[in-house]
Amino acid sequence: MVSIIAVMIMGAGLDRTGIMTQLAGYILRVGGHTEQRIIPIISGTVGVISCFMQNIGAAALFLPVVGRISTRTGIPLSRLLMPMGFCAILGGTMTMVGSSPLILLNDLILNANEALGFRGLPCRPRVRWWGVDGLFRVDGNGRGRRLPA
Repeated sequence: MVSIIAVMIMGAGLDRTGIMTQLAGYILRVGGHTEQRIIPIISGTVGVISCFMQNIGAAALFLPVVGRISTRTGIPLSRLLMPMGFCAILGGTMTMVGSSPLILLNDLILNANEALGFRGLPCRPRVRWWGVDGLFRVDGNGRGRRLPA
């Protein structure tokens, strides 16, 4: 809980420095003002960042950016936040760092199953491909092709 609050404070500090405004401007320059191009850019960026930091923190860090993009483009905030949240979760499962339950689960499995020869819960390439596949399942309209609308 404290780390989430710390990331939100850090995000607010970055927002006050103007870095987040520049990031929002860059995303709009690259993605234009269309929902089909903005959603994959935001979701992909948050997904990659959440591989290397807590997924909730990565999503919290991007809240000001997404809010600015929503205001500038007129795209409803919920249409941008849902795919971003899904990709933050998927990004968190790609490495052990992104999701703290994976670290705990890996330690429990190592201790409980040493006799069975199971070597823990490594984030293998298959899990990484699930994350990449999940990113592509979110289409440009903000609705997942296999996710509920």
